[in-house]
Amino acid sequence: MNSLTIGLDTAKSVFHAVEKNSRGRVLSKAKLTRAKLFTYFANKPPCTVALEACGASHYWCRVISAYGHKAVMIAPQYVASHRKGNKNDFNDASAIADVAQRDDIRTVPYKSIEQQDIQLLHRVRERLVRQRTALGNQSRGLLSEYGIVLRQGLAHVRKELPFIRHLKG
Repeated sequence: MNSLTIGLDTAKSVFHAVEKNSRGRVLSKAKLTRAKLFTYFANKPPCTVALEACGASHYWCRVISAYGHKAVMIAPQYVASHRKGNKNDFNDASAIADVAQRDDIRTVPYKSIEQQDIQLLHRVRERLVRQRTALGNQSRGLLSEYGIVLRQGLAHVRKELPFIRHLKG
């Protein structure tokens, strides 16, 4: 692995890369579309590529690693404190590269696709449980406006709701 570090500011369609040597000197900057990003990393010698930890960064770390590079994710709070100048994509990429070259900054491990699948299932289940609870509470609240009071808890709503046939005032 050579001493080249690339800071990559990710986005949905346009990516900004800043290459720095081991002394922190900017060697080049590149503005890349999603399609050109794959070619860009395929043609680079093995180096360290740093990304800010965000939504798609796990995916990009896996892609970049597949090209033989060392991919690292940096927590956003570290990047913000190292940014020089106004906030823009190249300054963000430069700050990401700066942070990646430091020895005292902990990186965020990126997830395998299997780990992301499990996390996705947990998040979907958690959302469904919250929605089920909210629907039960809303049903109890609406029924109470008609004088029908159900005990608190989803089990009571499930048990008593089928027996409520007509709303008579």
